[in-house]
Amino acid sequence: ATLAVTALGAVAPRLLARPEDQTLASAMRHSVVWYFQRVATGIGEERMQRGLDRIGYGNRDISGGLTRFWLQSSLKISPREQVGLLRALFNGSLPFAAEDIAVVKRDITLSSGNGVRFMGKTGSGSDDADRGIIGWFVGGVETPHTRWSFAVNTQGPGASGVRARGIAEAALKRLSILP
Repeated sequence: ATLAVTALGAVAPRLLARPEDQTLASAMRHSVVWYFQRVATGIGEERMQRGLDRIGYGNRDISGGLTRFWLQSSLKISPREQVGLLRALFNGSLPFAAEDIAVVKRDITLSSGNGVRFMGKTGSGSDDADRGIIGWFVGGVETPHTRWSFAVNTQGPGASGVRARGIAEAALKRLSILP
């Protein structure tokens, strides 16, 4: 998703939504899958593959289809790999413009105050009966002097991004990273 977000500016600043217009920020906030499927289509298979290869994203496998590879399909990434990628993104060491990284960070900022910026993005997957079976929450916390990256992955009955977020927030508070 980060790759698609970074490339969005070249594809379309806004896409007509169902039932309302979506922006990059609202699509990120509400996990509007069809929006990112359109972005992926605009990017194309070759550019998408090159982008994933360039940043070393997980197994880099888009064989599940250009508009579905990240949706419980062929693309796989471990929580450790995800943390490494986020660390590189937040440190500005990935091959993206600083302005694009700033947009991503802005759009995934969940709270900011007292010198603490909490950023994150959920992801969820369901089985054919629409029962939650996987959940992700990935992100970072920045203070004036320290930066943390994290990834929580839950699997099994009842798994969801919301549940993964709750686990991450509780852990970050327990570690005194979040107030």
